[in-house]
Amino acid sequence: MSETNVSINNLDPTLYELSEAQLAAVKLFELPDKEFEDALPGFVEQRIAQLSEGVSRDTVTGSTPPFSTFIPPDRPLFPAEDVIDQQPFLLDDPNAYQAAIARVRSSYLHRVLRQDKSPNVAKAFLNAAVWGTFEAQALYFGSYYGSTMERLNKLEQKADTLRNVSVSELGDSAMCMERAGIVHNSLMLLGVPTEYFNGKLKKYDNEGKLLKIEGHAYLIVEGTAGAKYLYDPANPKLTEYLEQGVSKAAPNVKKIVDGEADTVVIPWQRVVRSGGGEDVMPAGEWHYISNTSFGALGRMAMM
Repeated sequence: MSETNVSINNLDPTLYELSEAQLAAVKLFELPDKEFEDALPGFVEQRIAQLSEGVSRDTVTGSTPPFSTFIPPDRPLFPAEDVIDQQPFLLDDPNAYQAAIARVRSSYLHRVLRQDKSPNVAKAFLNAAVWGTFEAQALYFGSYYGSTMERLNKLEQKADTLRNVSVSELGDSAMCMERAGIVHNSLMLLGVPTEYFNGKLKKYDNEGKLLKIEGHAYLIVEGTAGAKYLYDPANPKLTEYLEQGVSKAAPNVKKIVDGEADTVVIPWQRVVRSGGGEDVMPAGEWHYISNTSFGALGRMAMM
């Protein structure tokens, strides 16, 4: 990582719509690279301790109501408690958060450096937080998508150990609950307000036919000026590059408009680039429905 020379250390955080927690994160980002690497573990440890005080330790399940508090390392998450005898897992690996914050820092400094002499720091910080946490969770788990059955098998295999499973053991089987949880906590460590939601995801085709319904975990993130955004780390938006035979993933984010309270609708698209051009084809709608009870099979399908 190259050394950087960007600083707003002595500026009023309110000038840039930054909270005190966000300003502390920005000051961490602006440290020289070696100092940042040395300070990062202590920053994460201290923030985890602060945010874990006085919050619920009740098990998070598919029917848990939305919450905007940190998920402490000893709070279990149980994705399929009604389906199979298995152990819950814990978000207990600080390495996941260190990797996320390092990724956010790189994105933030890049965004500030490419702006003019008066960068929009608040906007750069929020965009970097979304992109950085999205990329970091995919790198941490080793994939953009998980596997329901593989994860269930891993949790079932630990059932006779009488201990909760560490999120670090899930690897590329990780589904929506753990991906949303890691991103939720990473954002909170950085001072970005976020709310963790459980509910349903309904997928419709272009004719309005329901193709699939599944239990799902996702986030609502607060941006600048009180704007709110749905952020689904487990379902990225893809751009297909036909000549190269690859796809590029981007965060699945949508600004919430008035009237979208319990249900947020995202028009889904297939984006294909070929021969220097780009085709954008409608691919139905995805409906995110919060606070909706769902049965055992819905819990098992949480992705």
